[in-house]
Amino acid sequence: MPQAVTAEEAAQQVLSVFVKTHRIVVGDSLTGLTIAMAFEDQGLNRLDMEPGMQYAIDEGWLELTPRHSLLLTQKGFDAAK
Repeated sequence: MPQAVTAEEAAQQVLSVFVKTHRIVVGDSLTGLTIAMAFEDQGLNRLDMEPGMQYAIDEGWLELTPRHSLLLTQKGFDAAK
């Protein structure tokens, strides 16, 4: 059985989707669907995605846009491992 990840670990996975998978730069955004598809493609648990995105928003790594996509901030780019 897969081990549960913390919200912070899930947030790092979300940042990885932005920076490593899609090569998003500061100020660009992705939709939740794009992130979800990347999670599934990488064999990650999609249930971890939402707490990860919320953690990233709370930390200022991502910002929710008026169009309901997530924008990568400089802080998020710097936090991506």
